[in-house]
Amino acid sequence: MSSIVLTRSVSPSISAEKTLSIAARLWFVVAVAGQWMFAWYIAALYGGSALRGDWTAWHDRIAHGHGPAALGNAAMAIHLFLAVVILIGGPLQLIPQLRRRTPSFHRWNGRVYVVALFIATIAALYMVWIRGTAGDFPQHVGVSLDAVLIMIFAVLAVRHAIARDFQTHRRWTLRLFMAVNGVWFFRVGMMLWLVINRGPAGFNPKTFTGPS
Repeated sequence: MSSIVLTRSVSPSISAEKTLSIAARLWFVVAVAGQWMFAWYIAALYGGSALRGDWTAWHDRIAHGHGPAALGNAAMAIHLFLAVVILIGGPLQLIPQLRRRTPSFHRWNGRVYVVALFIATIAALYMVWIRGTAGDFPQHVGVSLDAVLIMIFAVLAVRHAIARDFQTHRRWTLRLFMAVNGVWFFRVGMMLWLVINRGPAGFNPKTFTGPS
C-alpha cells in the first residue's frame, strides 16, 4: 500500500505576521532591559551622590548639573527622580498579562505615569529655556517639540481610556511610550556612535554642538 504524505502550506502573510510578532516581543524585552538599567544608573549615580552631598558627580555627567539657583537645582532633582519612576513604570503599562491580571495596578500605575510625565516635561522645558543646558537652538526646539507631543499623546491616551475605547487608548499609549523615550533612544544612538568612533567625533562633548 502506498502512503500519501500531505503537506500543509503556510500562508506567507501568517508567516510574516508571526515573524513580526516575535521581532516586536524581542525588541520590547531588549528595550525594557535597557531602560531599567538606565533607571538604575540614574538612581545609583545621581541619587547616591545627592545622598552623600557630593554634587561633583552631577557636574561630571550632566551639563549644568548643579548650580547656585535653588529653583534650577530643584527642577533638575525632580526631573531625575521622575525619570526613574517613568522608566520603571512605563514599560509595565504595555504588558498585556499584567494589564489583564491586575487591572487596578494598571490604572493606578498609569495615573502615576501620566502625572510624572507632565511634571518631568515641564521641568525639562524650564531647564532648556530658562536654566540653561547643553546643546544649541535647533536641539532645544527638537526637545520642546518632543515635550509637546508627550503632553498631547498623554491627554489623548487618558481621554480614550475614560471613554473605554481601549483599542484606541492602547495605540496612543504606545505612541506616548515612544515619544517619552526620545532621550533614551538618543543616548543609545550616541553611545553607539562613541563606540564606533572610539570617542567623541563630529561634535563638542562639552557643549554637544558640532562639528567640533
